[in-house]
Amino acid sequence: MLLETTCFKIDRPNAMAMVRGFTKNGEIRRQSIWLAVRELHFPALLTLQRTATRFKISELGRMMDPDNFTMPLKYAATLVSEYFIKNDMTLWEAICSNGLFDIWDPSAPYNRFDGAESKPTDFRIQLLRIYEIDHEFNLDDIRHATDRVDQLISPTREVGIIAPLISDPEFASLRDLLERSVASYLTRPPRHNVVLSDKSSYEGTYSPTQGDWREIVERQIRERRGQQRFRDALRKAYGDRCLITGCEILAVLEAAHINRYRGEKDNHVENGLLLRADIHTLFDLDLIGIEPSRLSVELHPILAKEYGDLEGNVLACPTGVRPSHGAIELRYKQFQERKDKEH
Repeated sequence: MLLETTCFKIDRPNAMAMVRGFTKNGEIRRQSIWLAVRELHFPALLTLQRTATRFKISELGRMMDPDNFTMPLKYAATLVSEYFIKNDMTLWEAICSNGLFDIWDPSAPYNRFDGAESKPTDFRIQLLRIYEIDHEFNLDDIRHATDRVDQLISPTREVGIIAPLISDPEFASLRDLLERSVASYLTRPPRHNVVLSDKSSYEGTYSPTQGDWREIVERQIRERRGQQRFRDALRKAYGDRCLITGCEILAVLEAAHINRYRGEKDNHVENGLLLRADIHTLFDLDLIGIEPSRLSVELHPILAKEYGDLEGNVLACPTGVRPSHGAIELRYKQFQERKDKEH
């Protein structure tokens, strides 16, 4: 993993919730989301802001005693997804109580965006993966450029990964919870596996590597494709092509659950569709619906410009093979509820 020169400098409450975690209902949970109004560069070393947060934390957050939190400089953040959202108090009331952002009072994220100078279309929730790395930096490796910006000046920027702080199954569950929470508040389709590089990282001579970062990306792709047996069953049933677009590039075809995954029983071939990666994401967010009787595609209005040619397409199911009518019907109702709520 090659760290960016600009560190991921955050306030103590968020850092503590991400690294050490917080206790809810007797369980230790770790935060994986962050609010942003602009593009940030990852992977980046975590560092702490010196000033106290100006936003209101919840009672749970106060119980953590974040003002006294310290941490070694051995954690790095990567960006997995970005969700562009409306600044709506109802959204924050949900996210600040469902295990995603519980250390904050709902007024905190609302005021964070309400007071921002950026355009509302830039308001985003970032889904992050935090890793413990195999090199611990010291204070001499960091230059404090401003109250909110730290620069990594160490000659060591290539680091290895020890382990993610959140296990793969728990992280997948958090991601699903986040996507369900923001589904009705998106202002545009989310971006996944975003990797941005500061131009300053291009200094010197480029040397290709095949280290830990490639392994992380490949693992994320495997995880997103779906459990292997489930995906194989869908390929056997429907052939190696996206049921909506007809795409036959196997590398971007994913196993999508119709009724959301809650356990092994949901990995039934009749509860699945083989979809292109971007279509899978839009289906998960209830921005694409499947009409149960004809199995025809319906789109949320925000997709009309980019995906309008898919409207009315019928699932390309082979003769005698169809997904579960009950599962499709239930999911279509969720799509309609979101569409009716927003238009």
